[in-house]
Order: sequence, then structure tokens, then C-alpha cells
Amino acid sequence: MSWQAKLEVEARNLTRGNSSGHDYWHHWRVMHLCEVIGKAEHLDLNVLKACALTHDVYANDYPHHIDLALYDAPTVLKNVGFPEHKIPAVIHCIANHENYAPGKVRLSREALAFQDADRLDAIGAIGIARTFTFGGSIGVPLWIPKHMSRGRDVPWDYHGLSKSTINHFYDKLLRLKNNMNTKTGRRLAVRRHRFMRLFLREFFSEWPIKPPAHS
Repeated sequence: MSWQAKLEVEARNLTRGNSSGHDYWHHWRVMHLCEVIGKAEHLDLNVLKACALTHDVYANDYPHHIDLALYDAPTVLKNVGFPEHKIPAVIHCIANHENYAPGKVRLSREALAFQDADRLDAIGAIGIARTFTFGGSIGVPLWIPKHMSRGRDVPWDYHGLSKSTINHFYDKLLRLKNNMNTKTGRRLAVRRHRFMRLFLREFFSEWPIKPPAHS
């Protein structure tokens, strides 16, 4: 069995029972996106695939999931036979996949591509489904009209919890398209971004009060 097949089994076991939108299939989809971006941008696919299968396996322990993944990943990767000389590159990607201020840390090309892959799974139809799943799992309400955010009201590197799931679209998700790092990521984000805007327009058209002007 290849290291990838073994790591897929490990990821499936570690994410069993996750209902926050960070289940095994999140890792699988991100791995597919990593392949698409990595091939187009001529990057190390082994590093990207390993990142995809390890980065969120402890999401049930949010917000400590990154620290837990960083602690465990070296041992897990060694145990499945992943090339040891590439482990530091994987750790670098995991440590920075939620880094929204790349100017503060010099990121590898693989880390930048991995950010794009992970962010792409946060937008579009699947992103919408994941956003509401995550919000429900931690008790965030659907929408609170009086707390409507305009995005620009919060910093780009915002890491708090939005006051509602709809707010989260404006706080972060609608801003991801223009903050993709790679040419391929930017191209793939366009359609997903457009679909989120269509969803929000429909959402507000069904809400029995006048929708916000910026929707």
C-alpha cells in the first residue's frame, strides 16, 4: 500500500464522526484541488497531497486543531512511509494554511497553492453547505439582521466567529476570490464566488424584510 493510501485511511479514521464540515471528504476534495492547482503551477504534488490529508483531521478540537495537527503530522507521515526530507515542507503548509496575512511570513509556493485549495472548498455550493454545517455545529444563528456585516467592518485576517452564518459570507467568504495566490486558484474561484452571490440574493429575496443594499 502506498503512503498516500495509508494516509487516506488515517485521515478517514481521525475524522470519523466529524459533523462540522471538516470530515474526510473535505480532505479528499482539497486533495483533488491540490492536484489541479499543483499540476497547473508545476508544484510538488506529494507535499500538497500530504497537507490535504493532515491539515484538519483534528477539527473537532477547534480552535486547537492546527496545533494538534502540527504535533502529530511528523509521526503520522513517517509511519505511512512519506519521504522524510519533505516533512518540513508539509509542516510549513499546515502551519500557514489559515495565514491571512502572508506578508508577515514568507510562504513556499506549495503553501500558497495549498491555501488556495483549502479556501476553494470554503466557497461555492460546497462552501455554502459547509458554512451552515459548521455554524450549526457550534451554535451560530442563521442570520441576525440587526448585526449585518459589510465585510469592510472587519479586518481581512479576521479569525473570530461571525455573529451569524450569513455574516460570515461578508466577513470572509466573499473576500476569498480576490485573495487567491495562484493563477489557477483565481480562475477556479470565479464561478464559486458568483454562485455564492446568487445564493445570497435568493436568501434575502425569501426573507420577509427588505434585503441589505450590499447583498
